[in-house]
Amino acid sequence: SLSLSLSSLQGSKLSCAWFQAHASDMGNALTSVLLRCTSYQAEFNSALPKALAFFDENLNAMKEAVHGGRATLDIVAAPLMTQLGRPHLRVSMIIPHLDSFRAGCPDQEGFHRLERVLRILQSDRFRLSGKRRLVFFLLDFSGSMRVPLTEGQEVQRIDAVFNSLCRLQSLRRSDPEQASYRERLQSVDVAVGAFGLMGPAPYARPGIPRCPPEERVHAGEIFPPRCALEVLDQDLLRPELERAQELIGGATNLLGALRWSEAYLNALALSGEYGSIALCLLSDGMPNVPDKLSASPSASWAPTWVSSFFSRKEEPAPSSSMLAAVELQASKIAGRGAVILSAFLSDTTNVAPRRMFREEQQHWEEGAKLMFRCATSVPGRIWDQHPFNLLQELGWKFDEDCRLFAPINTQENMDHLFNLETLIGSLAAE
Repeated sequence: SLSLSLSSLQGSKLSCAWFQAHASDMGNALTSVLLRCTSYQAEFNSALPKALAFFDENLNAMKEAVHGGRATLDIVAAPLMTQLGRPHLRVSMIIPHLDSFRAGCPDQEGFHRLERVLRILQSDRFRLSGKRRLVFFLLDFSGSMRVPLTEGQEVQRIDAVFNSLCRLQSLRRSDPEQASYRERLQSVDVAVGAFGLMGPAPYARPGIPRCPPEERVHAGEIFPPRCALEVLDQDLLRPELERAQELIGGATNLLGALRWSEAYLNALALSGEYGSIALCLLSDGMPNVPDKLSASPSASWAPTWVSSFFSRKEEPAPSSSMLAAVELQASKIAGRGAVILSAFLSDTTNVAPRRMFREEQQHWEEGAKLMFRCATSVPGRIWDQHPFNLLQELGWKFDEDCRLFAPINTQENMDHLFNLETLIGSLAAE
């Protein structure tokens, strides 16, 4: 809950510490209204004066924070989101959907003022002007991914991930539905990146950013964008994933990985081919690299592959500033126009499987909480939409206004979540 009054946001007294402390409290009724359906026109019209008053009072401080790189639009608008009653949804989803409410808004001057303010505050968005959709898998290749997915079984976490990605199976059952699914895949590209590599990624393409060796991030592209239908029919992913297995075993530098992913997705978006981007983030643990590595990547640091030498209970806990920086970076990527679906791999049962939540639970592992905060919020009853209605038939449950986060502890659950039908549906839900 946010106790900070709106008046305290005046001037330029917004502190970085405040933004970091409230990085997970994002969204509002305005976002929900804009993204649901036009039957909520009256609610949007009602919320507009409150939003304009908030922006009029706090615009200078918000501009300073956003343009200075200390916060994102989602974060600086968090007090407004809470005031309007939807603290779980993000304002960054408003901009692509404003046109749905333009004609029905009686205050056209106010509507244009809102558009101008959002453009001023909006982070530099990815160039999403094309017709194709990009699904980018960002995989954790740290040493702990060699642990069995479920206690007592031989299948390792990384093998289960590879199995799901190589199948790309549909949730549909009938032949006509399968044909429709394959037709949709023709307009989708799949790409795969990884972090936690034992060394710099060995692949390089012109125009694609790589992490300099001295930065010790060790994240990179392991499969370039290809048409999803070709990937499925020709089994193109499997040999590249097998080739990359020798690099598994590094540390979990999640912040560095997200920073690299932003640069990578921006480079792909510059082609003008894509109209939407889904980032599917998968990890099994918390960041376990020194803070100075992520705060100053060029700093000298002798890497120790923590996952290889410590058990989960012995791994050094990341600082609060590190966790806040990870959340802020995920919010920045979402603010630029990507949808983030995250999954937490664990052999524990303290997070209910086959469920997407609106709020994090206190008894969760810290890694699950972090992955939840990185995920995109979606408004309304997601289970009424395709393909989440199919997931519901398979035993999945969804909170209203949930985040696109799920715990994974079986191969079957991973197959449900990591299929392109679910990911394409996530883009439509956003």
